[in-house]
Amino acid sequence: MNGTWHAFETGAQRLDVEVVADYTHARNIDTGQPIPRIAPLRTTLALDYAYGPYGARGEMVHAWGQDSIACRKTICRRRATRRSASS
Repeated sequence: MNGTWHAFETGAQRLDVEVVADYTHARNIDTGQPIPRIAPLRTTLALDYAYGPYGARGEMVHAWGQDSIACRKTICRRRATRRSASS
């Protein structure tokens, strides 16, 4: 999802506001485990200023943390062994 809005335009000056958002749900198709280091949700807010042939852009990006992580085989085996030993 993205959108650009023209905030104002006067003579040679122009200011645009851009908003971008994206969502990613990444899983290993073989194991079904989450893929590590992929932010699930990210948003960007940008301001574009132009004055004739010159311009400047300011941008702010926020990425939400990923709460679900893939389980490495050795750690999963240890957890499974501990669970079965405690039952």
